[in-house]
Amino acid sequence: AKMTDIFNELHRVLQEDGIFTLMFTHKKTEAWDTLTSALIEAGFVVTSSHPVSTEFPYSFHQAGQNSAESTILLASEKQTQNDGSPTLWSEIQRDTRQVAREHAEMLDQGEVDFAKVDIILASFGPTLEVFTRQHPVVDDEGNEVSPQTALDEARSAVRDYLIDKYLNSGVRDVDPKTEWYI
Repeated sequence: AKMTDIFNELHRVLQEDGIFTLMFTHKKTEAWDTLTSALIEAGFVVTSSHPVSTEFPYSFHQAGQNSAESTILLASEKQTQNDGSPTLWSEIQRDTRQVAREHAEMLDQGEVDFAKVDIILASFGPTLEVFTRQHPVVDDEGNEVSPQTALDEARSAVRDYLIDKYLNSGVRDVDPKTEWYI
């Protein structure tokens, strides 16, 4: 509620063609869901994201922790294009997976050596762009789909990309926690 209040005030004072950028880093999709829900409720759409390497990977509080080494900068602007009619999740699910995988591949093959967890987190921005532009999103029964559903789909798409690129397909035969750890 406090986050929504802050974003409501930003929406009030931001010029119609204005853009605001926030920095956010959290590994749990629940935190991203809360952030995205607050942005949507305040009338914003995510327009781009940029991972910035901000943490020294060998620091004592980071080393061996599978911690994020990057901060994600999310740019948002006022929602203007959506007429409020719902979009079916089944219509954007494939786009969600595709944009997350493409972004992960671009970062993985880029000049900066991002940690794998950072590649996953960085895929959330493009995923949220697809999701927030199409909001409200509903399932086939008309139930609202949360941003977390899209983020989980992105995480799955990036995980699949990383498995395809760095591991063998046998990894898919283990339980989800073991697969994530590997």
